[in-house]
Amino acid sequence: MKDLYGTYQGLMLSDESEVGWCETRLIIDDTAIVMTIATGLELQDERWESPKDEMSTGELSAQYHGADVPDGVRGFAIEGTDLRLIFTPVVDDERAIILLGLGMEEFVGPTYYFSSETRFNTMVAAVEKENNTPGAVPLIATGGLAPNQM
Repeated sequence: MKDLYGTYQGLMLSDESEVGWCETRLIIDDTAIVMTIATGLELQDERWESPKDEMSTGELSAQYHGADVPDGVRGFAIEGTDLRLIFTPVVDDERAIILLGLGMEEFVGPTYYFSSETRFNTMVAAVEKENNTPGAVPLIATGGLAPNQM
């Protein structure tokens, strides 16, 4: 799993955000996975021990509803939780993570994280443009608040 260590950023739903989305970040290293969420009111952290065992092809296939697993996809279950991390292969110097098990997938789909800050900034800009609300996405850098709330 060492080649997957790093920082990944994404957006997830938030009831406390003016635009319904907030920043979330995963930091993965040899000891832990730390998820930080900028809720719109505060920062929330969750911490889990780093997974030791990679999911089998059969287990991965189940995550793809029985379909063939694309080449290079790797998965890990977080022990003691329903969470699964699905890592995509690197494309254009970027890797994505699909986080499953938060309980919202059936309604809104999974949470995606990206290794590229550029991709994250593009997502934030798109949400703010669509809602005509610059600075409305709560960010980790602003203590969990949206920049326009500061």
